[in-house]
Amino acid sequence: MKLALLSDGVWPLSLGGMQKHTFNLLKGMLIRKVDVLFYHPGKGSVLEHIPAELHDNLTEVIIPFGQSSAFPGAYMRSSYLHSIAIAQDLLKREKVDFIYAQGFTAWRLCQLRSKGDLDIPIGVNFHGLEMFQQSKGLKQKLIQWMFKGPVKYNIENSDIAYSLGGKLTAILNKFISADRISVIPIAVGNEWLKGKQTISHDSERVKVLFIGRYERRKGVEELNRAINTLSEDDRFEFHFIGPIPMSKRISMTNVFYHGKISEEESIRDLIDVCDVLCVPSFSEGMPTVILEAMARGLAIIASDVGAVRDLVDENNGYLIRPGDPQKIVWALKEFSASPEDERIRLSHNSISKVEQDYIWEKVIDKILLDIETRFNN
Repeated sequence: MKLALLSDGVWPLSLGGMQKHTFNLLKGMLIRKVDVLFYHPGKGSVLEHIPAELHDNLTEVIIPFGQSSAFPGAYMRSSYLHSIAIAQDLLKREKVDFIYAQGFTAWRLCQLRSKGDLDIPIGVNFHGLEMFQQSKGLKQKLIQWMFKGPVKYNIENSDIAYSLGGKLTAILNKFISADRISVIPIAVGNEWLKGKQTISHDSERVKVLFIGRYERRKGVEELNRAINTLSEDDRFEFHFIGPIPMSKRISMTNVFYHGKISEEESIRDLIDVCDVLCVPSFSEGMPTVILEAMARGLAIIASDVGAVRDLVDENNGYLIRPGDPQKIVWALKEFSASPEDERIRLSHNSISKVEQDYIWEKVIDKILLDIETRFNN
């Protein structure tokens, strides 16, 4: 199979969940001997991060993403122009069997497909579909409104749209029929899996972890309110990984800010000293940080948004209503009051769920089988 993989960034050249997803897709497909025509906007060559023995099946094309101003709609315009540049280059090359597009990267190709001017099937992945989920604040609502039309157009004019699962499938089903939706999750590598025999919960304090950059939709304010509610309770310790602005930080002796950490080994080391991951977002897709924390044996407290319910239930954590600090407090107290054997049960269940359904080798095989079955490549 010859496949075009279109992206607006790839880890570790760019940071983010979609960028890491792109890197793992690329590497997994190359391991499966798929010929990949890979587009990304640059900041270096991905070849430096792919094993040399996989280079023969990879054609890398760097097309820079144009500068976008702060003017409303500028990002949409830059995304569309970027998709035009990708389409122009792709159509000059040897024909591929399938186009896998992250975000808006196939926008122009979807236009051509809708007009009958392109005979290559396209699959688009908008991951969290946050523009169709709950938001907080007027600015966020305006951004969502601007994104809805272009996202809807790309979904409707592709051959298939990828859903990460959970509530995201129902969102896609508003625009296209169920037979055009491929439900395929994200995953983690085997190196993230922790041996169950190494799990223990004998610390006097419950160590709670938040991983991510600051965005209003991430629920940092709600977590802060929960922390303040528990300010007199010395059973808890809170750790933040990611660039949290000083204005959003809490000055307490049991709250620690580690800043941005890019090295996976360093992130794993910090996850391993914690007990619980907290993801109190208003909207999400299927957060990679949840899978990574589960693979290391953490219990999860997370909002019931996006595809999170596919990962978190009463067997490995607490699914809560978004935007409610008291629910965060309740879940933390529930975990803290649990005996050690119950905490270990939650940890083991987290690891087992990842082992069974969310390892990249299995997910890559599922993607390729889905493409071959649908389009007979």
